[in-house]
Amino acid sequence: MIRRSKRNARKHKEFIQTITFFGITIMSIMGLLGYLWVYTEIDETLLAIELQKATMDELNNGIKELQNDIVLLEPEKIWGWYLHLRKQFLYTLSPGIWH
Repeated sequence: MIRRSKRNARKHKEFIQTITFFGITIMSIMGLLGYLWVYTEIDETLLAIELQKATMDELNNGIKELQNDIVLLEPEKIWGWYLHLRKQFLYTLSPGIWH
């Protein structure tokens, strides 16, 4: 009986060690997968931020170019465009009057 209990104790100890080993291995793999997931999310976020900054810079350059074009326009052209836009606006409000 004493031999059997020692054998059972040894088997139980080996079983506990095996379970501990697999538990630590699975936890390590889960930790690595979690780390990779977080790293990927951060990387994608940084790429999105860079894209937004590039888009913002491009839009700011476009705005500056338009502002420079507006300054260079002659007042007569601006007045002509204003009259043209006003006529189009009034036509959309009451199309029957302009026929």
